[in-house]
Amino acid sequence: MDRHIMHTTDPPCESTGRFAVLVMLTGGPDPGTSGILDLCDTDTNTIDLFTVLGGSPEPGGVWFPMLNSGTGVYDPSIDPEGTYTYTVSSVNTCPDASSTVTVTISPEPNAGSDGTLDLCSDNNSVNLFNSLNGTPETGGNWSPALASGTSIFDPSIDTSGVYTYTVNGQAPCNDATATVTVTVIPFLDAGEDSVVQICDNNGTIDLFNNLGGTPDAGGTWSPALTSGTSVFDPLTDAAGIYIYSFSGNAPCPDNFASVTVTVNELSDAGTNATLELCSNDTSIIDLFDSLGGTPDIGGIWSPALASGTGIFDPTLDSQGIYTYTIVGDTPCPNASATVNVTIVPEPNAGTDATLEICDNNGTIDLFNSLGGTPDIGGTWSPALNSGTGIFDPTLDSQGIYTYTILGSSPCADASATIAVTVTPFISAGLNGNILLCSNDSAVDLFDSLSGAPATGGTWSPALTSGTGIFDPSLDPEGTYTYTISNSGSCSDDSATVVVSIITAPDAGNDGVLELCDTTNTVDLFDSLEGTPDIGGVWSPALASSTGIFDPNADPEGIYTYTIASTCGNVSATVTVSIANSIDPGNNGSLELCITGTTVDLFDSLLGTPDTGGTWLPALNSGTGIFDPSIDPEGTYTYTVESNLSSCPNASANVIVTIIEEPNAGTDGTLNLCGATNTVDLFDSLAEYQNSGTWSPALASGTGVFDPNIDLEGAYTYTISNICGNASAVVTVSFTDLNDAGDDGTLDICSNDSPVDLFDSLNGTPQPGGFWSPSLNSGTGLFDPNVDAAGTYVYTVFSGEGSLCPDDSASVTVTLAPIFSAGSDGNLDICTGDTNPIDLFDSLGGTPNTGGIWSPALNSGTGIFDPTIDTPGIYTYTVTTVACNVTDEATVTVGFADIPDVSSMTLSIDDIVCFGNDVVVNIDGANQLADGDYTIVYEISGVNVSSNTTTISVISGSSSFTIPQNLFPNSGLSTLTLSEFYFAGEFCNADTSAINTIEIVIPDIPTPQINEDGANFCEFDDPTVANLTENIISGGTIIWYNQPNGGVAYSETDLLQDGVTYYAALQSESGCESNIRLAVTVNFIDCVLELIIPDGFSPNGDTINDDFHIVNLNELYPNFKLSIYNRYGNILYEGDITSNRWDGTSKKSGKILPVGVYFYILEFNDGTRSPLQGRVYLSR
Repeated sequence: MDRHIMHTTDPPCESTGRFAVLVMLTGGPDPGTSGILDLCDTDTNTIDLFTVLGGSPEPGGVWFPMLNSGTGVYDPSIDPEGTYTYTVSSVNTCPDASSTVTVTISPEPNAGSDGTLDLCSDNNSVNLFNSLNGTPETGGNWSPALASGTSIFDPSIDTSGVYTYTVNGQAPCNDATATVTVTVIPFLDAGEDSVVQICDNNGTIDLFNNLGGTPDAGGTWSPALTSGTSVFDPLTDAAGIYIYSFSGNAPCPDNFASVTVTVNELSDAGTNATLELCSNDTSIIDLFDSLGGTPDIGGIWSPALASGTGIFDPTLDSQGIYTYTIVGDTPCPNASATVNVTIVPEPNAGTDATLEICDNNGTIDLFNSLGGTPDIGGTWSPALNSGTGIFDPTLDSQGIYTYTILGSSPCADASATIAVTVTPFISAGLNGNILLCSNDSAVDLFDSLSGAPATGGTWSPALTSGTGIFDPSLDPEGTYTYTISNSGSCSDDSATVVVSIITAPDAGNDGVLELCDTTNTVDLFDSLEGTPDIGGVWSPALASSTGIFDPNADPEGIYTYTIASTCGNVSATVTVSIANSIDPGNNGSLELCITGTTVDLFDSLLGTPDTGGTWLPALNSGTGIFDPSIDPEGTYTYTVESNLSSCPNASANVIVTIIEEPNAGTDGTLNLCGATNTVDLFDSLAEYQNSGTWSPALASGTGVFDPNIDLEGAYTYTISNICGNASAVVTVSFTDLNDAGDDGTLDICSNDSPVDLFDSLNGTPQPGGFWSPSLNSGTGLFDPNVDAAGTYVYTVFSGEGSLCPDDSASVTVTLAPIFSAGSDGNLDICTGDTNPIDLFDSLGGTPNTGGIWSPALNSGTGIFDPTIDTPGIYTYTVTTVACNVTDEATVTVGFADIPDVSSMTLSIDDIVCFGNDVVVNIDGANQLADGDYTIVYEISGVNVSSNTTTISVISGSSSFTIPQNLFPNSGLSTLTLSEFYFAGEFCNADTSAINTIEIVIPDIPTPQINEDGANFCEFDDPTVANLTENIISGGTIIWYNQPNGGVAYSETDLLQDGVTYYAALQSESGCESNIRLAVTVNFIDCVLELIIPDGFSPNGDTINDDFHIVNLNELYPNFKLSIYNRYGNILYEGDITSNRWDGTSKKSGKILPVGVYFYILEFNDGTRSPLQGRVYLSR
């Protein structure tokens, strides 16, 4: 605003007149104050310089130099940096005014672009800066820091990873970063050359372990070894130089090392073998025949056998490992093979047992419950959930479990059972707490238990209620234990309730005061029940003005005692009554005979008793009338009751005595068996009374009878009292002792006639006794054809009433054994077998030794020598001389041929798939005549079995099929032909030279499908090929309509909702998965959803090269999409007709830098509001 000032000046010397001057001040233009604008050279947003000026500049000025916008708007992409002057022109006499804005554009720091660096671990150090792309500035920093402290990377110290190079920016420019991803490839060391010398049967060796230095694994060997690995097999691989190398491990160089292998020949002691004998086997065996392979003769056995040769005698030699050694030629070591001789004991499964457990006992090993001393390693049936013998009562059912120990041939299996009973556990619940007031009502402690307690338990300590009802007025606070009794093996269960009681004011409980006289005063407080607190007041007031009741001043009635409390007033009353006087008379007595008449007990009381009292115990008359035939003797109390219950009743007693009729007992008898000791005749009476007399009198003067003095006869016992006399008689007689004779023996043959055992007793036995155990004759007649040998007891006893003890004697009967020659047997000897054989071992049954053979053998014993003795029937005869009995059995000896399989070979197809039968081809058996043969083949490795089949050989060739069920496991199995016979015959060919076959069944895994791989949109018409796309396992997938077998689908077949498809993974060899993947297709209603990515990478690789919002065109066809940078500058606008944003600016077409950009998506559907978000652009 302009201001106008008027000033009048008067000089010191005044003129005669005064001059007036009017001064007017006008404000000049305001351009603001100068400002500074710092920009980064990557900034593209325009800026109005006017906004940079300080103060409050006036608009309307001009800028110099002129900006390209023609205004004050500065465009950093066009206008240069420098000082721009803003001038505001004056509109009056004041001069124009100016201010400046200094614009500075700082260069953006350049760290280059990301790079990669591959190094070998033995490379020299490198400068990571040289691996950055672009034109990075020097002087930046590396993170994480390198060991060098600079950008020098040392692969022997620094680790692989991402290293970030940062160039600090000058404000306002941000720091710039770029990374170098370093991969250090380990240098692969092939080691150092070496030489190895082995013998041809040392077994395989790993050449890798013979390399010098410290070689790395994973290299290749040249020439290739038969194993396909580094394992050298002297039986299949040739001696020579083998090169171990690493190549193609860029950037690391190739590396080589060699192993020179020399193979020397070794002596052959055969192969290790086992020989199992039963503990009762007595046949001698040449251990040499048990060695595998083709051992050289002339070796020695260690430890030495009793025979001094290789002959093993199980009756003399112990089981163990016997080593056969052939001394080797230098440099090869001695060759040895072992025969592990095992004498197999009978398997022991223990004895049957029972086991009772509680279902909360936890697991238990059934093995520990078996009786006896069972062997470990058996199996349980039915199988337990643990897969072992561990029984879990929460998983396994009670019942009978059988433990089986497999017997090693020739011993049979053994079994024992455990009958398991599981008792359910009953819970007492969990601990609880309860807080009560001392005047609260009673509560049930059961309701304070936690968990799920069962009813029916007991509480300890016991509550006053006798149940679980807690009465705080009666029961003390504390811990109360609730116990549930379990049955069987289940232990009792307990839980506690901790009861806390807050003490409330206590006025006591109502009381009664009954005064039996009016003599003394009484404090009513003492008549309150319980434990009342002091300090209360009485109502109505007593004459004493306290609680003292004076029966001469205060009336009967109810007096209330009240204590006031913050918990409420509590009261109790005392009801006061005054009693009348009573008189029951004085004590008396009464004596009656049990047959006497009735008497009134009242008449027996002394003094002057009041009538109307009661008698206790009550009489049968219901009154005081006593009937001696009904009422018992004793003390009867007559009581006159007070009219007040607290006043004592008055009582007097009448003591009644009843005299019983005399009883001398019942008649008895006494039979004395040759006795010399005294006997009390009272013991022969029953229910007698004491104090009687005996007649005639005994020598003892009492009832004691002395058989040495007193005579047989009748003795009368008499007792008397006021009711009369009573007598009883004991008749005494004498009897001699019983005699069964003395023990005897009887030796008899089973073919003898029956014999009376009585005749074998010694001494002078009485006849008429009985035998135990009873004989088949029903008497003492022993028949050796029917009755068993043993001890028979003869017993003689007296008649009823006799005191003489029974007497016994025994006869021990022994049956002479009848020797057995066993049963007929056969002995088949193979042609060329020269070993002598004991014909006794070919007899059946259990023959006795000591017999003779006919015709006689050259050995003079039962030893048959096939080089001397002829085939035929040989009879074995044993005689029981004592019983004149002879028994015979025969052995039929025959010779048989051995098949020649020396040139036979086995072969199979190269590829065997899981679930397929294996066909084994037999060739080269040209020495065999056409016909049928029985073979035994063994499968070992991951599958184990022994199998017998019959083949037909024609022109030296045959085949047989191994069913697929014998190969339940994938992996390596070995087929060995162990036995070869003529069909129906017994001579086994030497199969040791026949080759074994390795059968490799590949383990093709079951394919896997992604989590939602079975779900498909209903209207997409999905095919089997779409189902295959969801499989996450690599390889060829074949789909079938069944889990096994079935028909394969075509990839173009349409999927059906709810149908289960079965996928098999097929290997390059054509084998499929052992187990197919079952997938049930599920068609779902698919609702389109808007899917907005959080980033994209327009780098020209055709993958994710633009910002694609999935389903946008379909759901919102009227949309509009706008993209902005962080400064709010719009970079892209598009709709359904536009190309998607590809990461360039719409104005300049320039490729935009990596970073975060912002979008606004307008749906324009009249419903949904615009959506804002961010998207990351990467390259």
